[in-house]
Amino acid sequence: MMKRGLFITGLLVSFLCAKGNIAITMKSVGTVSFKRDTAAAVALKPGKSLVDQDLIQTGDNGFASLVYLDDRSIIKIRSNTELKIGGTKLENGLSKNLDIMHGKLKVNVSDQKGKEFKVSTPTSVASVKGTEFFISSAQGGDSFTVLEGVVSIENTSTGQTVEVAQGQTVESIPEAPMEVLEANEEVLAEAEEEEEGIEVELGPNEIRIEFEDEDGNIKTTIIEYE
Repeated sequence: MMKRGLFITGLLVSFLCAKGNIAITMKSVGTVSFKRDTAAAVALKPGKSLVDQDLIQTGDNGFASLVYLDDRSIIKIRSNTELKIGGTKLENGLSKNLDIMHGKLKVNVSDQKGKEFKVSTPTSVASVKGTEFFISSAQGGDSFTVLEGVVSIENTSTGQTVEVAQGQTVESIPEAPMEVLEANEEVLAEAEEEEEGIEVELGPNEIRIEFEDEDGNIKTTIIEYE
């Protein structure tokens, strides 16, 4: 019989607290690990706080969802992905960056109000103000598909920069020109695909995460912050 439980985690961030927490794990399904500094990699669980330069890795069946604490921008990490999450404290929030080694993720960025949000790969740098987009990064280059707003993409090998708007896609390949195109249905379907299984609610000053533990019990963690 499945049981339900409620766990309240008082994470009063008064801004991000002395420990330097910049984000929280909302969802973790399948094989997902994180590594901090020189410590060994361990399983990433819902409710785990993250700090600048934590390394996240997902396996063949892995999926993870993270939320930045200052403005609740959301990062959804697909399977077979490796990235570092970054954030530097400013007076009005965080200057954010994601450093992707390889893989796929969907990013929903809140209005940055003048702050910086960058997504870097070995080939490209995406500058984001407030938008939703999907990125697929591999050894041969990247593809970006914008679902809402506008993203500025720079190919770091050629120096070319393009603006990609809602419903458009672009490939960024080393030493090759970029061309912005209308995204076809197949590309949009992959970008809009969502993972099921864990419910997350974002309140004004709290995050509620509902998940299933190893015994099959449904539990809810409430993370409160200022």
